[in-house]
Amino acid sequence: MKVKGLEQLLKNFDKIGKNATKECQDIINKTALNVHATAVKKVQAPGKGRTYDTTFFIMGGRVIPGPLRTGQNLSPTHTASKPGDPPASDTGIGASSIKFRFGKLQADVWTDKDYMAWLEYGTRRVAPRPWLNPSLNENRKAFFDSLHGLVDRLYKGLN
Repeated sequence: MKVKGLEQLLKNFDKIGKNATKECQDIINKTALNVHATAVKKVQAPGKGRTYDTTFFIMGGRVIPGPLRTGQNLSPTHTASKPGDPPASDTGIGASSIKFRFGKLQADVWTDKDYMAWLEYGTRRVAPRPWLNPSLNENRKAFFDSLHGLVDRLYKGLN
């Protein structure tokens, strides 16, 4: 496959070097921050599912109702998310577990809580409650539009 103007574009990137790399990194970093913010907002949004006034425990693979929701920063009730919606925050631990970091021409957005991955993809017993992939998808177009704009500016500016 031949791409018209590719050789010239690569020469142009060599000419501007660090500026192009920095601008590209800035786009990546901005996108990571936007994905992070979108994910946190999704998890912090109120649930639209069932409302509970008790806590639950899993014992021997079975869900067992516990005492009323008191203490430990719990509100008197919690409205869970519906399957397919992002998880509804209860204690805030899930939302605060969403992290980001910047690398060289890359950035990562992740969680350090295993149960957030279980919620994202679901389990045998729990339907998925995706929050990260929808956040990525919501920011995808802006990311590629920014990269496309950068390439256009670089290509036009050096011809």
